[in-house]
Amino acid sequence: MMKKQIAVESQLSNVSDYLTNQGYDVLEFQHNEELPEKLKNAAAIVSSGMDENLLGMHNITTDAVFIEASGLSPEEIGARLSEELG
Repeated sequence: MMKKQIAVESQLSNVSDYLTNQGYDVLEFQHNEELPEKLKNAAAIVSSGMDENLLGMHNITTDAVFIEASGLSPEEIGARLSEELG
């Protein structure tokens, strides 16, 4: 079974590496990119939490699970994804 796509902020390379090794399809992104189109198929978004307005706009909505990575290990993030995404 193919895992869902997870968008991970590019500065969280340790998280990207861990999730890739766990079989997730990882898409890295940066805050200055055109995010809404790029993230529309992501089942979850993992961010450092450094930017309050992640998507650059206040009116963007998504059904994706959002995880703020600050203070969490890659393993803890992986566990949350398993819990949230099933």
